[in-house]
Amino acid sequence: MNSNNSGFGYHPTQYARLNNGQLYAMFRESIYSRLEDSEKLDLLQETVNRDALEKGMVGAPQVQFADLPATESGNAANGYITVNRDMATRGIQTLEYNGQTFYHQMDDYNVQALNTVLHEDEHCFQEQIINGTIIISDTDLAKEYMANDFTYSAVLKDGTYQLGSQYVLIRLLFLLFRADGARRISEFGKQDSNHPESDHLKIWHGKLFYGV
Repeated sequence: MNSNNSGFGYHPTQYARLNNGQLYAMFRESIYSRLEDSEKLDLLQETVNRDALEKGMVGAPQVQFADLPATESGNAANGYITVNRDMATRGIQTLEYNGQTFYHQMDDYNVQALNTVLHEDEHCFQEQIINGTIIISDTDLAKEYMANDFTYSAVLKDGTYQLGSQYVLIRLLFLLFRADGARRISEFGKQDSNHPESDHLKIWHGKLFYGV
């Protein structure tokens, strides 16, 4: 943690030596599910480190797990990205209603965790633009950020993807069609019988990549 109580800084991880392709592979369900909680946290931190570097941010946000409400996958503030511990480590959503506790197992929690940190890192990027830490060449985008304008970007809220009013124009446009499951992807590189194009689907920095 930095002395100014901001999470922005240098956050080394055990995955720093992996190339991007190797890092992508760590998010495959078959690999991600076997990682210890500390390894999952390190993987998410390394993802944020690289995303922040590509954006030109001053320092990277610090990623941390916390016991958040089941309807909240994550949040960002003051250089800290807080991720729902149950969602990111066990793929479980816990809901309490009328004195009863309900558990929902998420079979795509590896993707949800990745999506969450990239989404929240975008908020951190915007935070640095708004407070003047960094200046971007796209003045229109900077004005949009500062004006708290409406975005047509897809964001995760209450377990579903929807259009929402956010104070950023989210570049992350990875949609999981959860209603019918036809295009749900629970494991990178695994072909969905209902969606052949999902084979070798990759996501990084809000872009979709096909192939290895």
